[in-house]
Amino acid sequence: MWTSLSSSRGISLLTVTIVICMSASEVYSQNQRTPKCCPAVSRKRITERIAECYIQKPEFPCRINAYLFVTISGKEWCVDPDASWLKNRLNQVRRRRIQPLTCDPLFTLD
Repeated sequence: MWTSLSSSRGISLLTVTIVICMSASEVYSQNQRTPKCCPAVSRKRITERIAECYIQKPEFPCRINAYLFVTISGKEWCVDPDASWLKNRLNQVRRRRIQPLTCDPLFTLD
């Protein structure tokens, strides 16, 4: 009897833990999208409004150095950090936004 009672508690505890983890994961994924690694970069100007910015370093899992921009329509752009227009565009976007645009690291390995 004691074995079946502790087994039932263990299963219940495991079920509750799984539900909590899945709920937390779903909330995080709704609030923060994680773009994919840039396979290549472009020097083409982005004219659409920028919603998010990430810096991709040439470290695992991504292989090249890039700025990854996500536009308000959800389109992802991989930009060469040496593109001649990039610095001016970043300054322009930062001035026009109510909240400052920060380019966060795409991946951080702890």
